[in-house]
Amino acid sequence: MKYLNEESQFTRVSTDHANALMEAMGYEIEEVQVYDTHNNVYRSGEELFNLTEEIVEGDDDILYVRLNRFDETSIVQVDESGRETVIESINYDDEDFNLTGVFEDEDGLLYARMLSEDFYNEADDEDDDDDEEEE
Repeated sequence: MKYLNEESQFTRVSTDHANALMEAMGYEIEEVQVYDTHNNVYRSGEELFNLTEEIVEGDDDILYVRLNRFDETSIVQVDESGRETVIESINYDDEDFNLTGVFEDEDGLLYARMLSEDFYNEADDEDDDDDEEEE
């Protein structure tokens, strides 16, 4: 939250302090889940997700990053043009991964698949092998 101080400059005030001020003025404050949305919002279809720091390896030897689904009360960062700042790839262990799909595990947790450039290169090689066999 921002407010004007004595020198007419904007100054930041903590969320706890802002909530205390608003409650003192008679406003009812709801508990809101806050995510750090800087460079970690992922879009799949029409839904938005927040990436967590949890990375797991699936039974298929592919890496997955855990997601939290944004709800209607979530606020997503936008750039100067008003577009949402979303990502399609991440860097993990000095390797770039493209994020694809949203998957739910048996515990109801959501994950996005992390596919490396090597994965795409291997898939291209397999397609080339299939083409050669057909000839």
